[in-house]
Amino acid sequence: MEHVALIRRAYVEPILDGRKTVEARLGRVRIPPFGRVGAGDTVHFKAVGGGFVLMARVGWVRESDGLAPGDVRLLEREFGGAVCAERSFWREKRSARWATLISLVDVREIESGPDIAELRRSRPRAAWLVLPAAADVSLPQARAQ
Repeated sequence: MEHVALIRRAYVEPILDGRKTVEARLGRVRIPPFGRVGAGDTVHFKAVGGGFVLMARVGWVRESDGLAPGDVRLLEREFGGAVCAERSFWREKRSARWATLISLVDVREIESGPDIAELRRSRPRAAWLVLPAAADVSLPQARAQ
C-alpha cells in the first residue's frame, strides 16, 4: 500500500541521516494511518507547504488504542529517541487516545511523488493520505541514503 505523509521540514534531515527512525502519529480520534499502514508499505513524505522530500518503506508498525496520559509517557520513554520530537510534541500529545508508531527503513531522498490533488480536495486538512490501491504508484528513482 502507498501513503503520503505531511511532515515538518525540521524532520527531513533527521530522517535522511538516520537519527529519526520512527514516525509517530498520535491523536484523540482514530484516523489514518491507524489501522491502514503495515510492514512493507511505502510512505512518500511531503514537506508542509512544500514538495515531496523523501520516501521510506515501513519496517514495522505498533498501534495503541485507548491510551491514557501515563501510556503516552511510556511511549515517549520507549520511542522518544527514535522519534526525535521535541518535549513539546509529547506534552501536546498527553491527551492522545491512539498512537501509530511506524519504523522507517530504506529511506531515500526524492524530488517528486504521487499526484494527490484529488485526495487533497476531499481531505484538505489531512496529514496522512492512503493512496487508492488502483493508483499503483510508480516510485521515483532516488538516491539511497
